[in-house]
Amino acid sequence: PPPPPPPQASLKSVPVRTFPRCDVQPLTTAEKTVFQDAPNFTTDLNFEKLDRLFLKTRLHSDAKANQPNKARRRVFKTEASRSIEIALRRIGASLSDIDRVLAEMDISKLPPLVTVSLLKYWPEEKEINKLYEPVEDKAPLGEAEMFVKKLSSIERVVTKLKVMAFMGNFEEVLRDVSEPCFALRSACVALINNKKLTVVLQIILEFINHMRSEKKIQGFRLESLQKLSSVKSADRSCTLLGFVAGNVLQQFPEAAMFHEDIDLNRASKVCLEMVTSDMQTLHKGVDLCQYELDCDSENKTLASFFQLAQEKSHETS
Repeated sequence: PPPPPPPQASLKSVPVRTFPRCDVQPLTTAEKTVFQDAPNFTTDLNFEKLDRLFLKTRLHSDAKANQPNKARRRVFKTEASRSIEIALRRIGASLSDIDRVLAEMDISKLPPLVTVSLLKYWPEEKEINKLYEPVEDKAPLGEAEMFVKKLSSIERVVTKLKVMAFMGNFEEVLRDVSEPCFALRSACVALINNKKLTVVLQIILEFINHMRSEKKIQGFRLESLQKLSSVKSADRSCTLLGFVAGNVLQQFPEAAMFHEDIDLNRASKVCLEMVTSDMQTLHKGVDLCQYELDCDSENKTLASFFQLAQEKSHETS
C-alpha cells in the first residue's frame, strides 16, 4: 500500500495588533520645508493613547505568514502607481461600478481631488498598451494597473475625467473669475462716468492731434498714455506727459482732481494675466462639456450642469 500522506501542519491563528494603513506622500527631503527646523515632540506626545485608539487586533495564520507574498506585475512608474492607488482608495465606488459612476458623472463618488490626480498621472498610450500585451509573467497586474486597464476600456475616459474635474471645481473657478471681473467692470463704469477724467483725456487728444501731421484721430487706447512720458521736448527739458499735466493744473484745476471721485483700490489688485488664464479655463471647460454632451446627449446630469455653466460663463464675459 502507498505510504500515508505527511501530516499537514496545523494552522494556528495568532492575534496580531496592527495600525490601519495611513497613506501619505512622503517628502524626499525636509530641506526648505516647515519640517526642517521643526521641534521634536516625541517625548511630549501620548503614543499610548494612539495605540489604544487605533491598534486593531486580527487573527493571523502562521502558515500564511510563512508564505511569500505573490508578486504583482508592475507596468507604471512607482510614483504614478502609488498616486493612482491612493486615488483609487478615495473613490466612493467599487471597481465594478466605475462605469456607472463615469456614465452618470457622479462627482460625489469621483470627487475632483481624485479626477485631477488621475489625470496628472494618467499613463501614456504605450504604457496602456502594455497592459493588454501577452507576457510570460503570469503574475496578476498591480492594483493601479488593473484600475487603469478597467478605465481605459471606457469610451472617451480621459474626456469624461476632465469634464468631471471641471464640474467639481466649477464653483471655485467661477469665483476666481467673477470677483476680479466685477472689480474691473465697476472700475470701468466709474472711469467712463467720470466727467473730470473725460476732460483730461480730451485735452490729451487735442494735443496729440495738434502734433500729428497725418489725419486726426478720434480717440486712443488707454495704454497709449504710458507713451506720453517718452515723448521729449526739443530741448529735452520736459515730456509731453509733464506738459499736459501742467496745462491741466493751470487751466482746468477741477479736472485735475478726477482721481478723488474714483475708487480703483479693488481693481488695482487684479492680475490681468491670472484673470485671463482663469477665463480660458472656464471657457475650455464649458466647451469640453459641450463636446461630451454632443457625444452623449442622454446624459441628464451633464446636460443640467452644462446649461448652468454656460449661463454663468456668459455672465462673466
